[in-house]
Amino acid sequence: MLRSNPLVLRRLNNDYMNEKDKKYLEDHRYYASAVMFSTQYPLSSPYANTTVLRIPDVVQRGMLGSTDSFRGIDYLLNFRLDGSDIAFRAGLSKFYARDAILSSALRHLREDDEASIRLPKPIQMKASLSAVIKERRSERNYSGQALSIKELSTILFSAQGVTGSLLMNEPEGDVDRIEVRAHPSGGGMFPVSLYVGVNNVSGLKRGLFEYYPHSHSLHYIGSYTEENLADSCDYGSLDAKKSSFAIFYGYNVLLNSNKYGDAGLAYAFIETGEMAMNAQLAATALGIGACDLGGYRKHNLEEMLGLDGVYEHIIHMTIFGQI
Repeated sequence: MLRSNPLVLRRLNNDYMNEKDKKYLEDHRYYASAVMFSTQYPLSSPYANTTVLRIPDVVQRGMLGSTDSFRGIDYLLNFRLDGSDIAFRAGLSKFYARDAILSSALRHLREDDEASIRLPKPIQMKASLSAVIKERRSERNYSGQALSIKELSTILFSAQGVTGSLLMNEPEGDVDRIEVRAHPSGGGMFPVSLYVGVNNVSGLKRGLFEYYPHSHSLHYIGSYTEENLADSCDYGSLDAKKSSFAIFYGYNVLLNSNKYGDAGLAYAFIETGEMAMNAQLAATALGIGACDLGGYRKHNLEEMLGLDGVYEHIIHMTIFGQI
């Protein structure tokens, strides 16, 4: 084992350590295992790129000796954002024009759908923010009991609901304000939509829905069977069949890249994280279990939701259930 490996201890017990630190390390040999694990990233291998099973650890070991790397590294290396760049500033300026502001003010027209399901008013939560932050945990074990439609309504509203409006400097006809939401969004572009996979919510049939924040309603997309649920969400020790619903975060590249270019992707991830945290804190305040998942089957979900997988992508999901 690493904790008793003398090679590891020699690597740690070097000339830069004083006698007190050396003695401490000798008395706590299990620290060597932790240090070795957390600092193994500099270790490279010339054979890493010939490995058949390309697990992330293998890719990382081969990065120093080849051009093969994580796509995230490629994005960061090619990501150039400078607020003083003339092209960047010129691109931003057109979004202060009258037609761009009107476009933001009229977003609600997309939700003009008489068939959408109106959600009840959110629950007025009384838990203190400090207590909720302290108590939040990623819960993976659910009882299988149903959550109420009012609890679903509260979590969706907390994540992305419309919470107020800002008056326009130059009203146009009866359009005089822009609605704002519970979460921040770079430039107010709101490129991330929320989709809901309902499994066991009282008052709602099982199915896939899109959340309409302006009307606080659900637009029905299609069926969502237990097989769909397990095939897209089961991960590790989590039993998705016992969950009540899942939120899928869908990013439309075209909705903010025309303003921010490559930075649009970074801003979409930031926005998604903020919505997910809002949803998790609301769930904690309601006594509901929630867990963010990175191991979902992206292409399966996009196909079920009718997203093209080119400009529209599922970039995150959060699952909720009674505990």
